[in-house]
Amino acid sequence: KQWYQRRVPLRPGISFSSVLSTIMKILLTIPFFLLLISPSFQTELKIVNTRSGSLRPEPCAMVCAGEIGPNPSYTKYFDGQVQFIILERIDMSNCGFVETPIVTVFLDGSASSIARLTYASFHVNRNGFHLYVTSNTENLTPYKGWTWYVMWSAFGYIC
Repeated sequence: KQWYQRRVPLRPGISFSSVLSTIMKILLTIPFFLLLISPSFQTELKIVNTRSGSLRPEPCAMVCAGEIGPNPSYTKYFDGQVQFIILERIDMSNCGFVETPIVTVFLDGSASSIARLTYASFHVNRNGFHLYVTSNTENLTPYKGWTWYVMWSAFGYIC
């Protein structure tokens, strides 16, 4: 017999051909399992409305998110009636948006501090935004003793 025709026992009762057959079965089932789990790795984002009114193909839609803190830098203002702060520009340039995205903001920190605040993003463009924060109390002095974070997410197009 030629060397490739011989059955070489690996262990008593186990032949090379049975081992090879088992390996082939395993290799053939891997693509099947990958097909089964691949939908769980896919994400879908559909943007149904934008400021500009222009919609782009779904593969171009992306979510970009970040967190700033603790205690991000800000400037305090008083307009004669209400005290408010404006955070330094929050940079989104690494997101790669091609137009102004939809931005949502969430403040996290002490429940007693966050409950008193009203906040909104403004001057939003594809590279970043500012955050305006005011309070329903008379002043924002307690900020100095609190630890707080700004969490943001932006939904927009990258192509």
